Amino acid sequence: RAGHDVTTVVAYRTVPLESDPSAVSGADAVLFASGSAVESWWRAFGTATPPLVVAIGPTTAAALRSRGLDPLEAAAPSVAGVLEAVRRLAQRREP
Repeated sequence: RAGHDVTTVVAYRTVPLESDPSAVSGADAVLFASGSAVESWWRAFGTATPPLVVAIGPTTAAALRSRGLDPLEAAAPSVAGVLEAVRRLAQRREP
């Protein structure tokens, strides 16, 4: 209405994961950073995951739990928080 031309820029979009079990074969951990990533994983692989499952925050952790998985939630939604969660989870699972 003000006479401006508007250009739409897509900064984020969800793209479904293609199912390729070889892509995760032998992985030690998987990090989920969104509920849509959980949903995409579920459609591609079900509950089959590497031994270490980390969620970036409470919403993502809840999405994982609703699918029957038991993630470790990062204390902070940051690279440092995620790395600390992976370290703690790996130590907890050592023989």
